[in-house]
Amino acid sequence: MQPPACSPRLAVVGILLLASVAGCRTLPESGVNTFATSTSTLQLAISSAGNAAVQDLATLHTDTPASKAAAQALSEDLKQQWDKRLRVMAAMNTYAASLQRLVDAGKAGQQNAAAFTGALRELVTATQMLDPAAPAIDLALNLSSRVYGEIAADIAAGRIARALAQADPIVAGTSAIIASDLLNLRSIALEKRRTALSSLQTAQILGEFRSLNHLRDAAATAAFSSDTPTPAALDQLQKIQQMIITLSNDPAYLQYLASRDQINQLFKSQTDLLDQASLTVAAWARSHHELLLGIEQKKAPSLQQLSTFASDLYDIYKKYREARSTP
Repeated sequence: MQPPACSPRLAVVGILLLASVAGCRTLPESGVNTFATSTSTLQLAISSAGNAAVQDLATLHTDTPASKAAAQALSEDLKQQWDKRLRVMAAMNTYAASLQRLVDAGKAGQQNAAAFTGALRELVTATQMLDPAAPAIDLALNLSSRVYGEIAADIAAGRIARALAQADPIVAGTSAIIASDLLNLRSIALEKRRTALSSLQTAQILGEFRSLNHLRDAAATAAFSSDTPTPAALDQLQKIQQMIITLSNDPAYLQYLASRDQINQLFKSQTDLLDQASLTVAAWARSHHELLLGIEQKKAPSLQQLSTFASDLYDIYKKYREARSTP
């Protein structure tokens, strides 16, 4: 007995169904590559800059035992602040790498499903360490606990678009916290800068500067209070000015200037980097949503903003690294 012929209409429906399944299984390859590469750049810049900042702060203005102890304490505290952020950056990179594994439709399966949901869990857990009380964290935790199993099942079955759609609000919520936290870390860095500057052992020499400047101003007022300054008044003004010049060349004062400039440059590099990192994380979340749209619309998004922001971030780090290596 011959099998019944398939009607043209039924054949068209079958083709459309197959195309729909394939579309659900396929991530836009170029978009995911850009997403993963930019995330890796973000992690590298933040990790490298954080480690360098901790090292630099530990060696600043360590000419006396007291200043060395103060620098070490600041360095240890800064390291604790950075470590939590470095874990978040690593989690973001792991999540992006898990997407990369799903680019090939043939790689759907239980193993990649477990890797994807594991990366998503770690992203939430690492973000929770930044601000456990954040409302977005409660939402992400509650949402993720409900959907982890569904996401894993969808990925194992090749329903990538559905899995990514359920992960997207989790990524958006955690990214908002991370971006905000990086700006909070910027405020912490500025506070560390004030502490580092105040710990410089320069109270005496700066006091001498203030006294001499006050004397110079008083001598100048006295000398030029009349149309014809007296030689004695001008001589007194010149002597005070010479004392200021001499003090300006004092080794202790020159060391203070060098340490002050180093501290200011160190923390300026940090704040510039954190500002850019916050922008990059926000673009990361938007790009994740664009990947989802790319699956639904069957076209690869450019993710140009994320790529540009990540590149700019790394440029800031490179300038900081070059400044550190300049004597």
